[in-house]
Amino acid sequence: MDAQLRPDRAPAWLKPLVDAIDGGGGAIPRRLLSPRVRQKGGADQAAVLILFAGDPRATALPEDARVLITHRTPHMRSHSGQMAFPGGQIDAADGGPVGAALREAWEETGLDPAGVIPLAVLDSATTGGSNRRVRPVVAYAPEPGNVHPASEEETD
Repeated sequence: MDAQLRPDRAPAWLKPLVDAIDGGGGAIPRRLLSPRVRQKGGADQAAVLILFAGDPRATALPEDARVLITHRTPHMRSHSGQMAFPGGQIDAADGGPVGAALREAWEETGLDPAGVIPLAVLDSATTGGSNRRVRPVVAYAPEPGNVHPASEEETD
């Protein structure tokens, strides 16, 4: 079973984004990619974590707001040298895209999944390069801790 989504735990400054995703905005990645990459059906193959962090008490975008982005090492088979959200293949043991995104973020950046609140999932989109169906997972961590290149084969 996949990790539970908790949109009710979004801080006020992220609530409009979560509400927009729930109101049909989850298809945005697919719409943006479809003119450039042929979209395909089928099961999700990979997941990425779009992690926001910042003051949980803020009502507007806080000064300490940030997003976790990695840099893929230049020798990777796909997406080499690109800036990317942490993520990768969904394994059966993950339970689904949320579990996969949390596991991959931990493997790549050392992000402790226990401190992450999954908020919403976007519709799957087929990416260029790898031609895989990827499910973006939006999450929040009040304090993500000391993230770092935990897997130097994947991120630098």
